[in-house]
Amino acid sequence: MIEEGMATEEEMWNTEQSDITDIKSEARLRLIFDTNVRQAYGYGKWKQGQSPEVKAAYPAARLIRERGVSKPRPRHQANLGEIRHKDDPWWAQEMNDPKIGGFAVPWGPYGFNSGVDQEDVTLEEWEKMLAKQSTPPPPESPQPEPGLNEGLSASTSKMDPEIKRRLLAELRATGEERARVIEDNDRFYLQTRRDGR
Repeated sequence: MIEEGMATEEEMWNTEQSDITDIKSEARLRLIFDTNVRQAYGYGKWKQGQSPEVKAAYPAARLIRERGVSKPRPRHQANLGEIRHKDDPWWAQEMNDPKIGGFAVPWGPYGFNSGVDQEDVTLEEWEKMLAKQSTPPPPESPQPEPGLNEGLSASTSKMDPEIKRRLLAELRATGEERARVIEDNDRFYLQTRRDGR
């Protein structure tokens, strides 16, 4: 961080390393790294599950507790075991709702340190469940497929103005062919280019 100009040596020494609210702390950097790795893995797993062959055999998924966490989200706890079609917007809108710390995408992780994930449900189990319950059927048409970094944003409200200027310049210089950088008050957004423009 010192080499990148994000902090001085003195600031690094005066950092409480277990404070995740301090961008210089080891705990925050580990959380960000862990979440990024889980996001990439979750996206790959979700994308693979969207293939027609896999979806024909496993059209739905069950919300499961993948690993224990110190503070489970009540909404996740209440829905453990819930089975929904893979194209159901419920995954992104309810289980990955930004209001509970989620990322508004249909794949895990379902928020920082959520500990929940999806487990494939076979066509046979899905059809039996639909016959017994009033589980909502799959949407008429699948939702548009989001990209891994679609909707990505970062707050810059507490960032030094010079570092903010350099960051924006760097983002624009390296990513404009793939994503447009939008500056909105104290946030940056990356808008993925899908049309080649």
